[in-house]
Formats: sequence, C-alpha cells, structure tokens
Amino acid sequence: MRSVTMLHSRLLVWLPLMLLVAVSLAPTESFAQSSGWSAPVALGAYWFPDVAVDGSGRVHTVWSSGGDGFDTVMYAAKTEDIWSRPVDIIAMPQIAGGSEASRPTLMVDAANNLHLTYRYTTVYYSQAPAGGAGVPGYWRPPFAIEEGYFSRLARDSQGVLHLVFTQNVQTETCRICYHVFYVRSMDDGFMWSDPVDISVQATGAAKPQLIIDSQDNLHVVWEAGYGGSYGQLSDPTSVVYAMSDDAGNSWTRPYTFDPARGKTTDSMARNITIAQDGNGHLVTVWWHPRRYHLLSAFHGRRSDVERKSAGAQCTGHLGALPIAP
Repeated sequence: MRSVTMLHSRLLVWLPLMLLVAVSLAPTESFAQSSGWSAPVALGAYWFPDVAVDGSGRVHTVWSSGGDGFDTVMYAAKTEDIWSRPVDIIAMPQIAGGSEASRPTLMVDAANNLHLTYRYTTVYYSQAPAGGAGVPGYWRPPFAIEEGYFSRLARDSQGVLHLVFTQNVQTETCRICYHVFYVRSMDDGFMWSDPVDISVQATGAAKPQLIIDSQDNLHVVWEAGYGGSYGQLSDPTSVVYAMSDDAGNSWTRPYTFDPARGKTTDSMARNITIAQDGNGHLVTVWWHPRRYHLLSAFHGRRSDVERKSAGAQCTGHLGALPIAP
C-alpha cells in the first residue's frame, strides 16, 4: 500500500465550445422521447464533461477548461433550477508555467461526498462534501494514483473505492499500447492498492467504463486496439469486457463482444458503455461507424465469461442486437 502524496491543487488544445446541460422536464421517471428536454444551459467553455446527482437531487458537473497551456478542472452545481457560478477547483502547475488538469470524472456516494479523478501525466484522486464542492479548499489534497490517461471510479456497498485507469505498457511489438489497470482503496481514498493489469492483451485500450452491480460484482468494458495515447486507437478496434466477483481480488480474462468485429477497418467497434437493468441483466451498448449501434444483454457471471473467453457458448449471454441504422 502507498501513503497519500501531498500535492497542491490549482489539454493540449483549446476547444472554443460551450458546455450545454439539459435535464428532463418530467418530475418522475420517464423517457425524454415522450416528455422532452429542457433548453440547454451554457455553463462555460469546455471539454471532457462529467455529471453526478447527489441524494438531495442537486446536480454536480465538472469539466476541463482553460486557454493555451492552461487547463483546469471546472465545477458547477444546480440547486432548485439555479446553476452556481463555475469555479476552477483543480489546477496542476507545470514547470514551464501554466496548468494541465484534464479528463475529470465524477462520482457521488450515499453520504453525499463527491469523488473526483483527473489527470496531468498522472491520474489523481480527490474528494469533497457535496455541499462544499464549489470551494477549492474543501477538496482533499490529491492522491497520485499512477501515470495514466483515462480513469473511472465506483464505490461498492461496503464503502470500498474501485478505480480503473489506462497506462502505457511498452513492448518490442507495441511501443504505445495502453492497458487497463485496476486499484482499490479500503479507507475512503487515503491509501490505494498496487495496480493490476486486467486487460492483459498485446494491444492497447481506451475509454474504460466501470460499474458495480447489486451483488457488488465489478464489471469493466473498454475499446481495444493498437495505441491509447490521448484516447486514440488505430483501426481496427473491438470492444472488450472483464469482471470480478471477489471485490477485485481476481479478474476474468477479457472477453471480446461480437469477435468478428475488429479484424478489418470495415469491422470496428467503439464507444462501449455498460449498465445494469431492473432485472439484474447487464446491458452494453457500442457503436459501429458504418453499420449500427449494438446492444448486448447478459448475466455477467464469472463462469459464463470464462467459458465464453475460452470459445465456448455462453448460456448467460442474450445476444447482440442492432438498435439503430
């Protein structure tokens, strides 16, 4: 285990865009297609936004913003239909001047604490109470996880924090091939385990997504292909899944959804995400640029995933279906 590294708070390209936030108009559970969405609200110039909602219904959002050579993590919150003034909560000073704090991700726990990850060349973790997140001094001094790019965080029912991130693993055959690594914290983010490579593939990875199901099983999906630097993979690409049913102590071998894809540039898959439905099924959705979006529902049991990874028929897998032209 490693102790907390004390660092002072404060990407490469400026995008002159505006962060637009829209929420469903209906006060109860509904579909936006039937009830509509509110008008977008411009919060500021941005890239890489993320959003979370706490137990009181307050909406929290973070994004990366700045100018040439100066990126910071910005924060704003919405209470009773009023957005707070955006403030920069994190900056990472560089030796040559400026700041680079980018790729923020946000998660809220049952105690209304916000958990934040972001990156410079290293992935960092911090947290703050939801009620004070707009005050930079309320954020805990960041913990340096490891060198990396993408990150995603989740918390299980026992209060354990689980984090996946991508990091370059150089080999003779692939000088830039980012792998998916896993760490966890048993003490609310003060100390973290040593990283474990859960992708264990000869190629690279990007955009990992992590969820924890109702049984505290961990599920991770990502894009696979050569590369991974700044989130870029060379075609062809595929989408991959791995899971742990013992709190991250061990992981299944990666399983490639729809394995016929990813073999040619005309058969690539990208932008996978994952969730659990009300029946306990895991649902994944990914994108194929020339054909259609795909949806796959499955149980996510270790035995099924291991058998499928080995080439056997997976009885828990309900199949992939096109859902859009």
